[in-house]
Amino acid sequence: MNIERMPTTNSLGLVLPPDAEKLTYLSYVNPKKSGPDNATQHHQYWPRKLYQDSELAMEFRNHRFNSIWILGQDHINWHNEFDGVEIPPTDVMKRFLEEANILHDLGVCVYSVELMDIGLYCGVIRRVDQTKLHRDQRLDTIQNTLKRARDLTVIAEPLSRLVLSKAQQLIEAA
Repeated sequence: MNIERMPTTNSLGLVLPPDAEKLTYLSYVNPKKSGPDNATQHHQYWPRKLYQDSELAMEFRNHRFNSIWILGQDHINWHNEFDGVEIPPTDVMKRFLEEANILHDLGVCVYSVELMDIGLYCGVIRRVDQTKLHRDQRLDTIQNTLKRARDLTVIAEPLSRLVLSKAQQLIEAA
């Protein structure tokens, strides 16, 4: 397949995500409906058939960090403007998926602590001491994972910023 027109990529060959401010209009859109005025999921690495020959490439392509929700008409325009995206190097895709797992695990821990905090604050926790111990263990996990997350080299900073900042705030508040 001949890909001549590609979206902007970084030095590793990864597509640069659109500026989040440009996508704020999506908060007013119902993604469940189809059509040009509704949101559709756009995989940033396409065409799909280019990635189908490699399990790693398909896992990379289908990772939730590598798709965005955009208006249907914008999706059509995007595909009309660009031919697709060449498969990044194998080592870059592997590192991306490793870093994505770190961020996913960190996000799960952060969410878990937030739920425990709500339960403790609302007084709906039966075993308060056990929950506090579990919360402290999660905070330790967050702190250790944050150290690993500081070494992210492949995932773009805008993708990691939200999870890292929430984790950092929890650690500072503890």
